[in-house]
Amino acid sequence: MINRKLAEIALPIPRNAIMHDWWIGLVASQFGKISFVDEPTILYRQHNSNDTGAKKYNYKNILKKAIQFFSSDDLYLTLKKNIEQSKAFLESYRDKLDPQTIKMLEEFIEIQNRSFFQKRKILVEHKLLKYGLIRNIGLFLRI
Repeated sequence: MINRKLAEIALPIPRNAIMHDWWIGLVASQFGKISFVDEPTILYRQHNSNDTGAKKYNYKNILKKAIQFFSSDDLYLTLKKNIEQSKAFLESYRDKLDPQTIKMLEEFIEIQNRSFFQKRKILVEHKLLKYGLIRNIGLFLRI
């Protein structure tokens, strides 16, 4: 759920946004707040063929993730999408952002041009980390 004020700030969603709900989440985290509603608001059905959503952790999905992990094309495309979204965010809101956030976005946008150690320093310095130790180990191995 979003309120009218967030919709006014977040719209229009740029074509470089990875997903519309991720874009709205970015805007909310920067200019508002995100909270948890501890009650169902809609009925939701997850289908086996859904592209996104909850995934079961069975051998098939673990193997698929492992193959993706070692695919340089997958890494490049994921990073490229995140960089393009960061550029769009910076272009859309630069005049409303504090200097530290601008610096973080600019450094992330240029992360591909940095050395092995500089990349990891940028991630740690700006707390651009994932949730959980295993995911962060994967991030540091892949970036």
